[in-house]
Amino acid sequence: MLGRPTAAKPGDAEPAHRKPGEPPEPSPLESSLQVPTVRSLPEPEQARTPPAAPRLGAVPAVRPAPEAPALMATAVPAPPPPVPVIAPPPPPNLAGRPEPKRTVPPVTVAALDLPGAATPLGPAERARLDQVVARYREKPGTVRVVSYAAPAAGGPEQLTSYRAALERAQVVVKVLVQGGIPANKIQSEAATAAGAAAPGHIEVQLAP
Repeated sequence: MLGRPTAAKPGDAEPAHRKPGEPPEPSPLESSLQVPTVRSLPEPEQARTPPAAPRLGAVPAVRPAPEAPALMATAVPAPPPPVPVIAPPPPPNLAGRPEPKRTVPPVTVAALDLPGAATPLGPAERARLDQVVARYREKPGTVRVVSYAAPAAGGPEQLTSYRAALERAQVVVKVLVQGGIPANKIQSEAATAAGAAAPGHIEVQLAP
């Protein structure tokens, strides 16, 4: 409990700082505040018993892997299977297939020598061409008249030589047509002379 302040008694010396004739300082009033009384102090919390440890199930025992039979460790591996024997395929049946046509090269049936561009044919040359007509009648085919031209160094000269060779070939073609060979069965061409084929040489060939 706080003590109450005592009132100033008359005759007490006033504070030195007060002025003369100033009324005395009023006495302090009694305070109505009361010190709260504590009814009861909280009791300390009692220590709690820790919870029991959880019970875990028993760990299952690990079973060891079964041991391989001793026979597997000591057994000899089996040999690989034999390689199968594959029979060769049968040969293709060629009996029903037509045989491929073989190209038969033309056969030279007459040879002439005409040195000029438009040299007329003599009796000997006409007799050879008559033999060509006779063979064509026995076995018709394609008649080729090849006239050889002299080789030339320049282009214009070579063309002139080919033109003269084609004129000689046309002389032979005319006689063959007169003998009875159709014109559409006769081919004429010019070739450069080389080797045994001299310029002015003409070959008459018969192809099947």
